[in-house]
Amino acid sequence: MRYREVCAHCGAYRDTDTWAQDPETGEQGLTSITYLPADEQSEEWAEVNRARRAILACDDPTAAAAEKFNDLDAEVDDVGDVWLDGRGAWATGAQLVEFAEWLEEV
Repeated sequence: MRYREVCAHCGAYRDTDTWAQDPETGEQGLTSITYLPADEQSEEWAEVNRARRAILACDDPTAAAAEKFNDLDAEVDDVGDVWLDGRGAWATGAQLVEFAEWLEEV
């Protein structure tokens, strides 16, 4: 089985093969781990993930979201996503990053 994980901090990839083969002996059933550098997509994902953690670390993230987005019915869920009721949509990744940066300033 092969699977890929992404570092939530930097976006680097870790590929794991749980049925790898030793190229010298031919032995199968080994585990192989390969690390790959982050790309634009994984870096963006990691940035949004860091923003979500910063939002959740806020004393009252829902009140802060209401102020930042000028939406008294804004809500922050348990993973740090922000529902903008006045817009009828979830905040985008870029909006979450901007919100987290704003929280650092206030």
